[in-house]
Amino acid sequence: MQLKHFAILFFLFSSKLSAQPISMALRHRDPSLERLERAIENDRNPGHINKIGDSFLHVAAKRDLGKQIARLMQIQEINDLYLHQNNENKTAIEIAIKNNAPSAFSALVTHLRADDHIRIDNPQRWSLLHLAASLDRAEMIVALIAKIPVNTEDERGWSALDIARLFKADSAEGVLVKHGAVSTNAKDLAFAHFDEQAYDSWIEDYESPLPKLCEVVDSLHIAGLWPNTYCADS
Repeated sequence: MQLKHFAILFFLFSSKLSAQPISMALRHRDPSLERLERAIENDRNPGHINKIGDSFLHVAAKRDLGKQIARLMQIQEINDLYLHQNNENKTAIEIAIKNNAPSAFSALVTHLRADDHIRIDNPQRWSLLHLAASLDRAEMIVALIAKIPVNTEDERGWSALDIARLFKADSAEGVLVKHGAVSTNAKDLAFAHFDEQAYDSWIEDYESPLPKLCEVVDSLHIAGLWPNTYCADS
């Protein structure tokens, strides 16, 4: 009887594993292309989405597996998931930018189309260019500019250059200016005049739903550093 139960458990366990050979290949300590090719041949569901909403592109992006991503994108069911967002509303390319995964990013940005309009799930609805600027990813910005207009605005009307200056991302700012970026925020940001407390408050509020943004602007206005017009329509 015990042997029978063991056989059943082994069968169920083996079936569960064999259902996602691509996932196993990508998570293996040696996720070689050869191993991936064998997995692709045996995977009956290449469009699989796991419990946290990750596609195989997300899994590969988290491990910076650029060559593997390039191969996976040749499979139609996976290619169709290029813009898929996981349970945290993140696409694979967003993960590559956030994790500073250059190999994965290079493989994914190749397939980015000008009309994809990927927006980050934050209150300001950043483009990928804004995200890269906030993290000072200069080399990624160069690749993104070929796909996304350099002066694309977020929900507040801010360009990636505005975001680079906000986050003091000097390398990103330099690359953006070199490629013709301009500030699309009509007000002078006057970053040089921010005291540290005001700047920290600004950063904290810009990354969250902005409950105190107008208070920061008003305090700068009182000090004569900001025209009190930014919150007029808020």
